This record gives sequence, C-alpha cells and structure tokens, in this order.
Amino acid sequence: MVNNTVIDVDLGFKELEKELGKSGYVETGYFHGKRTHKDGEIDMATLAIQNEFGTTITGKSGGGVAYGFKTKKDLAANKIRFFKNDTSKGYKNAMQLGFTKASGPYKIVIPERPFMRSAVDENKRLILDIMSREEGKVLDGTQTIPKMLNKIGLLVKSLIQKKIATASSWATKNAPSTVKAKGGRQTPLLDTGFLLRSIDFKKKVIFKGGKK
Repeated sequence: MVNNTVIDVDLGFKELEKELGKSGYVETGYFHGKRTHKDGEIDMATLAIQNEFGTTITGKSGGGVAYGFKTKKDLAANKIRFFKNDTSKGYKNAMQLGFTKASGPYKIVIPERPFMRSAVDENKRLILDIMSREEGKVLDGTQTIPKMLNKIGLLVKSLIQKKIATASSWATKNAPSTVKAKGGRQTPLLDTGFLLRSIDFKKKVIFKGGKK
C-alpha cells in the first residue's frame, strides 16, 4: 500500500504546510477485505504483498499440504506457514493460499516484484510537481482539498497500473512450473489482469477548504 501524505514539498508554501498537514491524505494500493481474487479465496491485498516483497516456503512432507497465513500477525509479517489440516478443520480464521503438489521435500518461491514501490520511486519528481500544482489551486481558492486528493490518488493508481502492465520488461520471469500451471501464460503480475484492475485509492479529508 502506498501512503501519500498531502503536505507542502518545500516549494515555499509555508502556510500550506501548516494547513494541509492536517487537511487530509490519500492511500493508494490494495485494501484488506475489499476485493478477493476471482477464485474468491485469496484477498487481493495478500496477493499484492506476496508479489511486492516476495516470499519463500519450504516443506519436508509429501504433496497436498495446505499453506497460508494462520493468524493476522502472520499476514502482517508476510509469514506463510504450512497447515496440518485444511483450514476449515484446523485453524480458525486462517487464510489458506493453496496446496503443495510436489512429492517429498519442496520449496515454493515467489520472487520479489516491487511494482508499487518502484512505480512511486521512479515517478517521484512527477508526483511532487503535480502535487505542487494542485496545492497552488487550493491556495488560490479554485479547487477543494478533496478534489486535489482525488487527482493525486488517480495519478498514483495509474502509475502503478502502468508498472504492472509493463512487468514483462522488468520483473522476474515466471518459473517454468508457474508458466505450465497458468496454461502457458508467461507474463508476471498480469496473468488474468485482476491484480491490475483491483488497485484502488481512498482519501481521508480533515479540512475541505477551497472551491469546488
């Protein structure tokens, strides 16, 4: 999840720094409980975390072992564990992500693909310039803070979506086993397009100000 606090960015708006620091903010990314994957089982925020930071799970037993997050603390720490039983029988409120298929010892590696962090880092100057321009409109009374936050949210959302759409040019390639499981589809992050479509933003307005 990308947090964008709406404040002055050292461009000389001292009064704006005082006012907008307490006026609101916008968060862009994936929000737990808002959307699930098309199969209805995996929370999209969880899927985004796995791809953004990567994760590795290993096991000694044979195939058919369930894995996922046992607790909310596991989810927050991106710590995936193996379940001895299906979640419906074993762990209350656990989030099961899938089952292993290999026999014997195995390792499941989801490589780091930082599509959110890199989208913001690579476009930092653009984001700051647009923030400065929109803050100016608030200062001269031609725009409200909610409208400014909406524009910034849409901007960051579009930048992250572009990063996902171009993943084949920068992200770690899918493993052969993953490509096979996906019916030959090789593009990372863009298997069904659901990750791209699920990104959203929400704004928190404290002080409205300006004009509509």
